[in-house]
Amino acid sequence: MLQFIWDYQIFSYILFCSIFAYLVFKNYKRTKILDSKKKRISKLTVGSFFILGVLILIYGSIIEPRLMKITNIDINLRQTQKHEQLKIVHISDIHVGTYKKEQYIRRLADEINKIRPDLVVMTGDFILNNQEDAEYLRPLEKISRIYPTYAVTGNHEYNLGDWNNSSFSSLNDKTTTLRKVFDEIGVTLLENQTKLIADNQGPFYLIGIEDIWKQNEELKNNLEKITANLNREYPTILLSHNPDIIIQDTSAFDLILSGHTHGGQIRLPFIGSVMKLPTEISDSYDKGLFSLENGNQLFITSGVGESSPRSRLFCLPEIVVINLDL
Repeated sequence: MLQFIWDYQIFSYILFCSIFAYLVFKNYKRTKILDSKKKRISKLTVGSFFILGVLILIYGSIIEPRLMKITNIDINLRQTQKHEQLKIVHISDIHVGTYKKEQYIRRLADEINKIRPDLVVMTGDFILNNQEDAEYLRPLEKISRIYPTYAVTGNHEYNLGDWNNSSFSSLNDKTTTLRKVFDEIGVTLLENQTKLIADNQGPFYLIGIEDIWKQNEELKNNLEKITANLNREYPTILLSHNPDIIIQDTSAFDLILSGHTHGGQIRLPFIGSVMKLPTEISDSYDKGLFSLENGNQLFITSGVGESSPRSRLFCLPEIVVINLDL
């Protein structure tokens, strides 16, 4: 609990506000311009803003990141009307490490079990910094032993910061422990691979690609290899951590599931994300369902974890339930 209370963001903000309030109040004592009534009003105003700011920061840094919400969405891939829908749980950006540990993953698995999905997909960024922290993911076995569970890697698995400065090196590969844990708990890691899945609604392709910053210049060729042997009569679902995948030719995929943006993490009503998103595409692609020009659809989840800053505001961690008509 102390690691939350003494989070540097909270400490820095409270220290700044305390110094500011002290200087303001000290100045009020010295000035003779304002009468006592105006001084009281001014003090109350400054004090109220100070308290409100501290409460917002504590909520955003301690409370909201520990919550979970269920987001339900209906998606129809090929305008069919079938009686049974495929229920897919989509989670992303868990970022286990200092603030998200085994206890949180256990809660996450319990919530997913309550949903009783047909399929679980996870779109990358499982760790925050240290690859050994992937051990915290072991409670996911509570779902992977019951439901088919698939995953792809994100940029944090390769210690990559952004597209323009990304240069993959095997020295940055943090997937060793992750692969070991997933193999032992029954999670299938798709790395530029295709899985044909038989379902009551008919077969469909589930395709997973490595993080696109890791692939870099090889991305286009890898996509061409993946799509070359697809039977276009079958629906296709692509798992890509980064929604920037839509910069490429994605016309072969009916639905793309992504994360990476965290929904901006810090959002304001009527404004949306207050931070620049780590993507090349427009910041309007922050979270939610989008129809693309080539007729396919993109869904971006705001994820369940946080990177820097370690806080959320009006952007709850979410477990997405996709009710899918193939």
